[in-house]
Formats: sequence, structure tokens, C-alpha cells
Amino acid sequence: MTVPWNKGKKLSSEHKKKLSESHIGYVMPEEQKRKISESLKGHIVTEETRKKIGQGNKGKPRDDAFREMVKRTSTGRRQSLETIEKRIKRGDAHYNWQGGKSFEEYGPEFDNVLKDKIRERDNFECQVCHVPQDTLTEKLCVHHIDSNKENNSDTNLISLCRSCHVSGHNRKETSCMTK
Repeated sequence: MTVPWNKGKKLSSEHKKKLSESHIGYVMPEEQKRKISESLKGHIVTEETRKKIGQGNKGKPRDDAFREMVKRTSTGRRQSLETIEKRIKRGDAHYNWQGGKSFEEYGPEFDNVLKDKIRERDNFECQVCHVPQDTLTEKLCVHHIDSNKENNSDTNLISLCRSCHVSGHNRKETSCMTK
């Protein structure tokens, strides 16, 4: 393979602009696309190269035609289960791991009767966003304010819609949920 005569030479911004303008409207022939595709088969892109490409693309405006092209080319693609499994973090490797706290059991008195009593006390309404239960597709959640599953006193329980319940756990703050 011969090395191009201009390898390593810096181009002026004016020259780059002329090159860019000369390629406007150019459509690569299918045969050339096929040859490039075949030459890249099995080529592994390093993590460093991926980061460089990402940095180079940051902040670039994307028009509707580009978005449509990406949508068209990625439609129907599925990741293998092996790839998905590699990405998923479980147990103590997950950023939100709390030492197995979710596996703790609730006290025996935390049953449907108690939950219904708390929902009724709260007028069947989320105590954060005030959405009524009858507008939801499911019952309101009954949340432990102090996150202690054994503390089932009326003052420690509150009715929340699923959205507020999840966001409350994600924030790890419960003070905003008190009445």
C-alpha cells in the first residue's frame, strides 16, 4: 500500500471549506459502498476511537434528514442477549444497591386492610401531586416515610401514586412526603 503524499499535512480552513463544498450533493455509488463495507467487516473499533468519534460529534446540529436516516438504518436491529447481559449491573455492582434492603420482609400487620385504611385516610389521593386514585389505572402505593418496613404506624405511612413513590425512592428523601 502506498502512503498518500499529503499524509500528516495540515490543511488551511479555506482549503477545508472548498473540499467540503465540492462534496455537496455527491452520492456514493453502490459498488463503492459495498467495497467499503466489505473492507470494514470484522474491523474492531477501540473504546478510545469511540470516545474520539463521540467528542467530534458533540454539539453538532442534526437536521431532520439525518435523524430520519438514523431511524431508518437502526430500525429492526436488536442487541444480542449476551450484549444486554454485559451491560446490566446487578446486586452490589449496581449504583443504587442498598445492601439487600429490598429483600427485607414487611411486618405482618402491613396487609391490604391497613393499606386501604391509609388510602381512605388520605382521601384516595396522592399526598405529593394530589392526583385522585380513580384517575389512575392502579391503586395508590402505601409508602413507609422512614423506609423502615417494620414501622407500620399510621404516622409513618402515606399514600402516593406510582410516579411520586418511585421518584421519592430515587431521591432517597422522604421529608417532602410528610403531611
